[in-house]
Amino acid sequence: MLESGHDECAQDVEEQKGLLTDEEQKLSDAKGDFGNMYFPSLLVAHVTATLLVVLIFAWMMSYNAEDSQKQGFNWENKSPKVFNWHPVLMTTGFCFCATQAVLSYALPLPKLVNKMLHLFWHTSAWIFSAVGLYAVFKFHNKNDIVNMYSSHSWFGIATIALYGIEYLGGLAFLMPESYISHQSRKLLLLLHRFLGIATLAFAFTTIAMGILEKVTFNNTGPKKGSEYKITSAAIVVLMAWGLSLSAAIGGTTGVIIFKCFIINLSTSRCGVKLGVQI
Repeated sequence: MLESGHDECAQDVEEQKGLLTDEEQKLSDAKGDFGNMYFPSLLVAHVTATLLVVLIFAWMMSYNAEDSQKQGFNWENKSPKVFNWHPVLMTTGFCFCATQAVLSYALPLPKLVNKMLHLFWHTSAWIFSAVGLYAVFKFHNKNDIVNMYSSHSWFGIATIALYGIEYLGGLAFLMPESYISHQSRKLLLLLHRFLGIATLAFAFTTIAMGILEKVTFNNTGPKKGSEYKITSAAIVVLMAWGLSLSAAIGGTTGVIIFKCFIINLSTSRCGVKLGVQI
């Protein structure tokens, strides 16, 4: 009788594990838990990430400091236009590319394809941010401006450092299972998700601080002219991006983690915890 009860519990666990590994079921569960807000949040996150990059590009191209001498882009030494690459490239990396990477698992594709898209977009984010970082350091060094002098600078470096740790840790999932145990992969996945969300929070903060810092330096806010209008629009879009991405992440990861926790509690009486002895 005990054996029969144990077999029944084990069967329940296997069924629950199958439920969690089925991508379509995960999306269905997420949509159910978030009501009608889940898929709209995905759409808004993608749209706002794209729109923010467009606004920042337009700002640097046509509205920066409301001075045509500081608008546009080039790589000439000491030119103020060198700096303009920095906000555009950093926003492209940490907002647009990061959004595509984080939400790549929401696509109804084979897991390996999702994983490769996730890696591609994170690698793209690294490339954009590296060039963006080079632009600001080049501008400062050529114009004898001190580096790392503001909260935005330190938050930016912290964001890049977290992104680097997150990226290197994610590469472990490409290793054959013979090189890393199943239990280690599970623990690493939890850490990977936590650091990913923390990095996005840092990126959001850094972008907001960067916009404020640049507008303060330009000193055009009191005029409430064209630069004031486009930066205000960028901040509103940034907030919409943060909220929609949070909802989308909740649908793709938070719900699954919550369900894992509930299943662990419901199956612990059987001496089994998602296939791991306790």
